[in-house]
Amino acid sequence: MVDAPKSLTRSLGCLGVIFTLASIGQMVSYASYAGENVEGAVFSPDGKILYGIGGDYTPNHWGGVLTAWSAETGKRLWRQEIQDNLNNNDALSLSHDGKTLVLNRYDHLAFHDTATGHQARRLPFPHARYGSHSLSMPVPFTTDDKEILVAMSGGALEVLDAQSGKRNGKLPFSPTETLHGCALSPDGKRLVVYQGNQLILREWATNKTLAKQTVQETHYFNGGNPLRFFPDGKRVLFDDSVWNPAEKILRPCNLDESRLTSPEGTRFVTLEQRHGRKNWREPLGTITNLAGKTISLEGQTGW
Repeated sequence: MVDAPKSLTRSLGCLGVIFTLASIGQMVSYASYAGENVEGAVFSPDGKILYGIGGDYTPNHWGGVLTAWSAETGKRLWRQEIQDNLNNNDALSLSHDGKTLVLNRYDHLAFHDTATGHQARRLPFPHARYGSHSLSMPVPFTTDDKEILVAMSGGALEVLDAQSGKRNGKLPFSPTETLHGCALSPDGKRLVVYQGNQLILREWATNKTLAKQTVQETHYFNGGNPLRFFPDGKRVLFDDSVWNPAEKILRPCNLDESRLTSPEGTRFVTLEQRHGRKNWREPLGTITNLAGKTISLEGQTGW
């Protein structure tokens, strides 16, 4: 065997020390994180399953985790690790037929099968790397699940075919303001958008503006989907406020209004942020029914 030059040996030795120190530093960094957590969740259409998206930052895994639980027992049905970091751990959407979950990622949309959690396909956005698409908010499906809405830089929503990603249309808004969120009413007839410091309500069929509401210009959300219609399709939940366009008011919401509730209205979810360490196994949240019975969401907050 040919001996390596001394200069190369010294260089490799120095690199080894650097890598070792970097690894130790990374382990310390890992240990300061909460292990597994859930930041966004959505119920299945029948209310029997809860799907959650969050992160798992431990020495064994650094990235996202997609999980399904039984809404009746809190037991995990499956857990799918995602092998890259999530900057948007609450950007989770569910198709109306309950078969597909969509994760809104850094430069692509990932479509996952709700039966197993496995990724079925993805729609890449190569030009999104520098902000062409705003992939930090949930992507709503149209009521027939044939199309999805994706925010673009330049103040526009693109209407894409949910299967092929083909562009079917474009809904323009102010080109100088950032789109922070959007949602469709349950009947698919109205669209609400949070852009800049305004909530904007439009008619889906004609794109006609029906109402506007000025809100706090620098608004920070507490997690989960910050913008959604109530089941009545008339009022809008905006983080910790309720907007009623008919009355032209924005008022604080109460606990019953703000919490994530199952479609039939019998269960609601509380997600918990916990700090874990090795061998910890703590619940990731709770589901409570109207009778007051609470179950814990099976979790793995440590490693």
